[in-house]
Amino acid sequence: MRLEGQAAPGARWGAARAAGVRAPAGAQEEKFAPAHTTLERILSRYTRELGGMAAWRKATSIVSRGECQFEGSNLAGTALLYQRPPNRMAFILNLPGVGVSQMVIDGVHGWQSNPRQPVRALHGAELEQYLWNADFYHEVRLRTQFRAMKLLGIANLDGPRVYVIDALPRAGKLQRLYFEVSSGLLARVDVMLPNGSPSIVYYADYRNFRGLVIPVVQHMVTPEYTMTIRWTSVEVNRPMSESVFKMPVERR
Repeated sequence: MRLEGQAAPGARWGAARAAGVRAPAGAQEEKFAPAHTTLERILSRYTRELGGMAAWRKATSIVSRGECQFEGSNLAGTALLYQRPPNRMAFILNLPGVGVSQMVIDGVHGWQSNPRQPVRALHGAELEQYLWNADFYHEVRLRTQFRAMKLLGIANLDGPRVYVIDALPRAGKLQRLYFEVSSGLLARVDVMLPNGSPSIVYYADYRNFRGLVIPVVQHMVTPEYTMTIRWTSVEVNRPMSESVFKMPVERR
């Protein structure tokens, strides 16, 4: 498949490297060189590199389609992601031979479904964290997404130099963010998932889609699995039905 979208300059560093990473979830570099910049400059540049807030404000939706592969197995399938402002999101994973899994946030409520299991409504801290993650403008306004942020310095991330930032989100536990020095783009996030499992997520191959710059490779490492998603199609401002975010009648 051919992916539409113009590659962002200097943003293709990690597609192959991230796909082959073996880092244990939660691994962190603790020695940092002085950054010689400020947190605000790093975050402001990141917003600009993603296309800027004005471009994201003009967008009405994003529909991403791609392929997913679980490392160390023949388990593979397709991924589908619907996003709509201000904070609606539906992620659908289809694994032949296993079934379809869904995670949906309608802006107020959330629900999850897995093969051979009843639909499960999200509640409490778990719902709060997924609502936070579903914010359509999350990446371009990171400074307001966290209660506290601290620039630790510069480290090497399997080759590229990165600014390392510790950030306490409004929902969930402390995260560590790694921004590539050369491109200004987010390369990695160390995070605790809502289920309590530590996770490392790598982002690579950023591309421009109608003014929005989006990573088309995401590589997730957890204690349970290692998965790579490659978006093969990203459509901005594609009409979508509200039924995408509607919770089924059958739920628990």
